[in-house]
Amino acid sequence: MSGGRRATRARGGRFGLDGLLALLLPVACALALLAVRPADERPAAEESPDRVDLSSVTVACPAGGGAESRVAVTPLGAGLTGDLRGRVSVTTEEQAAAGAGDDLELASGRVASVPGGGGAVLVSADDDLAPALVAGRHAGAPVAATRCDVPRADQWFTGVGAGATHRSTIALVNPDQGPAVADVRLLAPAGPVDAPELRGVAVPGRSVRLLELAALVPRRGDLAAHVEVLRGQLSATVLDTADQLGRAGASSDWLAPQPAPATRSVLLGLTRGDGTRTLVLANPGDSEVRAELAVVTPKSTFAPEGVEEVTVAPGSTRVVALDALLGQAADTGAVGLVVDATGPVTASLRQVVDDDLSVLVPGQPLTQESAVVVPRARAARLHLAGAATPGSVTVAVHAADGTELTSTEVEVTPDTGANVKLPAGAALVAVTPAPGLTGLLASVLVVGEGAAVVGLVDLPRDARVPRVRLGLD
Repeated sequence: MSGGRRATRARGGRFGLDGLLALLLPVACALALLAVRPADERPAAEESPDRVDLSSVTVACPAGGGAESRVAVTPLGAGLTGDLRGRVSVTTEEQAAAGAGDDLELASGRVASVPGGGGAVLVSADDDLAPALVAGRHAGAPVAATRCDVPRADQWFTGVGAGATHRSTIALVNPDQGPAVADVRLLAPAGPVDAPELRGVAVPGRSVRLLELAALVPRRGDLAAHVEVLRGQLSATVLDTADQLGRAGASSDWLAPQPAPATRSVLLGLTRGDGTRTLVLANPGDSEVRAELAVVTPKSTFAPEGVEEVTVAPGSTRVVALDALLGQAADTGAVGLVVDATGPVTASLRQVVDDDLSVLVPGQPLTQESAVVVPRARAARLHLAGAATPGSVTVAVHAADGTELTSTEVEVTPDTGANVKLPAGAALVAVTPAPGLTGLLASVLVVGEGAAVVGLVDLPRDARVPRVRLGLD
């Protein structure tokens, strides 16, 4: 019996020590973790990236426009009056495969042309030239134009086609040495398109990958393409073609991207003449969206009589024919179309006027001086709209050799547009909103053998550098 009692006391003593250790060890571990990372410190993954001055940039100019098309490049100096000079690196599609390239001398206000035919072109600038680089791709017969843009991780192209009479080619340009990967997701009038061949699209370094939608996912109807870069860097562009199947041949122009869906879209650049005008809306959300349309003129923004509200089902596109409405509006001086929606949508307006294609996309608000190189054409106009408050805009126009042709102040007010005629020989137009003026949108419409529209956007002036924090301090 005495042995049994000793055994019981011994078991009781060991249980007390184990329980004490079970309590103390988690507490000690928690204190150790707090010592490594204080409670008020965020994990590295939550740290916002730092912004630094842009010291290097590469823009991609898409292929297309035929062998006679050209790439035009200039640096945007301070008000085009600064003496900004230097060299940029130019690499054509053929040179990229061979690891070669050329230098091009630039000076403020002067527009230089890049030789190299109709293939894709990369233009790289360093130091002071990086935040000032302006470039565009132009074709002259018929006239077509687009900006050369920096790589972006997420873009929308609305109103693309994959059929016989309307077809589009997505070009993915990889400016880096390493490979890049992207997903392309399509929305159609009937809903999302199952297209596994557009998932995980790989683009080798310093090369171009073309995605001809009519060959990969043939179908009727107007689509929206969402291009999302999963790895590396890519510049995505779309060459859109309208083919009247023997009546007047095919006409092509570039379709500019939209960075994200929005509840309000202003599309500037209405073209005068006979033809078709097709609005395409895409709703990537999970709920039905209703949209109201209005016309922008130099005097007002108004909802036309007889134009009903447009509904767009979730995850789909909707096509609206606006031939009569916008044809008459353009002939009487209207400059654009406004889409106000109950939810975020993407939009485009495809104009086939006098057998020539031009495509409008929503403008992006300017917060600082911006510029666009102007294609050679018979006439050109600057369209302005979207100002949130009354204010002035400085418009400076230069010839290709740098000669200043005009510099004027244009007054803008909310709910109105402006239609500014550019002088003959215009090769570069710079737009500077006055301090405090917000929401300003600007596009240049050029008319020659056909028409083309190029929107102005803010130039990249800084870069984001991720913050790196060690796990142990």
